[in-house]
Amino acid sequence: MMKMLIVAIMLFPFAAAAQFDGGQAGRSALAALSILPDNYAQNVVRVSADNADPDPETWYVMTYKGTMNSPLRSLAISDGEIKRDDASYNPAAYLRSRTPINPDRVLIDSPRAYQIAEAYCIANNKQLDSVSFALSQQGKAAVPVWEIWCYDSKEKPLGYLKISATEGSVFTAKGFKNAPDILVP
Repeated sequence: MMKMLIVAIMLFPFAAAAQFDGGQAGRSALAALSILPDNYAQNVVRVSADNADPDPETWYVMTYKGTMNSPLRSLAISDGEIKRDDASYNPAAYLRSRTPINPDRVLIDSPRAYQIAEAYCIANNKQLDSVSFALSQQGKAAVPVWEIWCYDSKEKPLGYLKISATEGSVFTAKGFKNAPDILVP
């Protein structure tokens, strides 16, 4: 009994770390959002990241603290922690939609969004190295949408996709002449 307790105590830090950093979805957008306190989680209006392959080092979250009438906050999340929490002084952020993203409607997480971008690149003989992500929702009844900018190893733009975060349907595919034959869920 004592041995089991000691093993459990020794493994706990690894299990806790795996919750955020464990595998494909461990550093995903939804994993980053899952660590937000309730007063932030209900009012997220934008989630973004750069240099994702498929996982970025840092997710940037624009949210209102408490209510939509409170000042807009800019958070940086990496390694399962909020590393920065500042007032947002980005005027463009105030002009964007103030509609919170409904996380229950986000069924396509960032790793799957990356796979869709990769499939478009393969169908067009383009070598994908990294992407930039932006997740937002433009109205209460609207579908959350991923915007994905694709880059090669020299950071040259390859194309742009806009996809539904609920089912993965592609709304826009700029820079991609061919669509993949099959997008496996």
